Amino acid sequence: MKAKYLSAIFAALALSSTSVPAALTILFSNGSNTANNFVHTVSDLGADPVTFGTSGGIGAIDATNDSFAVATAGTIQLTYSAFTTGFNPNTFTGTAPSNSAPFRSNGTGLGINGGGGNQFNATEAFTFTVSLSGFGSGVELQLTEYEAASTPFQLWQETSPGVGTLLASGSNPTGLGLTVEDGGVFAVYLESGGASRFTSLTFETIPEPSGLAFLGLGLAALGARRRRR
Repeated sequence: MKAKYLSAIFAALALSSTSVPAALTILFSNGSNTANNFVHTVSDLGADPVTFGTSGGIGAIDATNDSFAVATAGTIQLTYSAFTTGFNPNTFTGTAPSNSAPFRSNGTGLGINGGGGNQFNATEAFTFTVSLSGFGSGVELQLTEYEAASTPFQLWQETSPGVGTLLASGSNPTGLGLTVEDGGVFAVYLESGGASRFTSLTFETIPEPSGLAFLGLGLAALGARRRRR
């Protein structure tokens, strides 16, 4: 019986091996590029460094914050879309830019290609949709931080079709701990003010609650056995 308890505990420990958050920061200040609505594919998630592929040529991984590991190697994908002046975060509706390459990065952050120095102007936004179809098991993905050049930026989530919920505001809110589900849709929105740029998104992986519960049960069982002895 002792071997049985030990096996359960070791299995739980294996599931919780990612208990120290493993972070990935995507930087949008990647040279001077314009891009169509673009896609970030992050793969080899069990490795360090991970593999980062960009469609559209905008974005890079922060080399000091790329220890993004999961229990099983896999892939996540973020698909971005741009919206010009008039985006409504409450309904996730707006007008797509007429420019064929609506995104622009100039080395200091991401903007909308067009007026206002190719930066975000008030009520402009971009959305990103997260695909976890290739994500590894035993962990969940959290959005923990974003960074922008000015305070009026906001982070919204489409909590149901056509319904937006404000999650955070400011230029650099940290410790957000927002669980990201497969198919989740988020918006980065410049509420007001002058032209500005968006700098980065940070994600972390943490153990799923079931894995931590399993670990707790295993330790409790071992403790009960020791008390009986």
